[in-house]
Amino acid sequence: MSAAAEVMFHRSSPEQYILVQVTPEILDQELFIKPVSSNSTVLCTNSSTYQLKDVQQSNSLLFLSSSAPEKLQVQGEAASWLEAVLKLKPKIDLSCVPIFDGGQAIGVQGITQDVLFSRLPASNAEIHGALHKNLCINLHDGYVRLEPDYVLKLLKLLVDTIVAEGLDLNALESNHVLKLTYEDNENQDVLAFLLDRFSVHTTKSEAAHARTGIDGLEVARYTGTATLSLHANSPIGTTRFAALWAQATPLPFQQYCKDFQILGGHYIQPVSTQIQYFASDELSVDGKQRIVQLLDVKERWLESEMLPFLLELEGGQKVAQSLIMKHARKVKVGKTTFIERRGK
Repeated sequence: MSAAAEVMFHRSSPEQYILVQVTPEILDQELFIKPVSSNSTVLCTNSSTYQLKDVQQSNSLLFLSSSAPEKLQVQGEAASWLEAVLKLKPKIDLSCVPIFDGGQAIGVQGITQDVLFSRLPASNAEIHGALHKNLCINLHDGYVRLEPDYVLKLLKLLVDTIVAEGLDLNALESNHVLKLTYEDNENQDVLAFLLDRFSVHTTKSEAAHARTGIDGLEVARYTGTATLSLHANSPIGTTRFAALWAQATPLPFQQYCKDFQILGGHYIQPVSTQIQYFASDELSVDGKQRIVQLLDVKERWLESEMLPFLLELEGGQKVAQSLIMKHARKVKVGKTTFIERRGK
């Protein structure tokens, strides 16, 4: 700036700017800022979500117009802090999505994609993944969430139809299976969605002739979680629960209904002979805080019981083990590993 230059402010207060520090890999991507609450936001690309974290700075920046060097005019002022971004696995609350149980009129009103995606503080890809995982389907230009009893009914229909026709559960043509269900007068879009949701692709041929297999483990995981969710307020005996779980599961997949660990991240065991539904929806996305919350619920956890709640966080197994080492302690009793508070 020359010695004669003069810096001039607008008569009204200059605009305030926020500087967002981003990593090089996301700098060239399309970015969206979405609110989490009235005082918290996240930064999203099309496939990932980043937490915005305040970083205090001692400097302030002025934004100047491209006027003549001798008369620089201030267009705005940046606050004296930057926001750095940390990648996270966002909370995606789908409670706003209407429930569909198959009994409503065909024109059931769901929530449009534009409205839904604007409400959720996550990237588009992460929202699509959560919708698919949680059995939310776009029917008639609006998303609805399939009611568990309705899902169990249709899963039984699909598996019973396949078995009755003598088809191989591990090598199916989706279109052929759907044709076999036409006479049952169920919603074909929902059946097609469920067939895809609970299948694994066994060939890479054209979609019309692609071979899929029913994922029995995933079916059992869903039937177990749905059955256990009926016991969120009080525990149920493990023997009684195992019987109810098997009853809700199609016969070919009842073999999986003995392994509670496939329901990891959805249950706690107050004692070894009881089990209770417990999902991570209300837990913090901050790892340290999540461990505190888990140990508030139960003083001592089996490592295999707690780990699924930590593996949901960004970073996977390595981060989960690091959090346990920093904020809790492991105790070995014989060959069994428990997690409990430090200082016990």
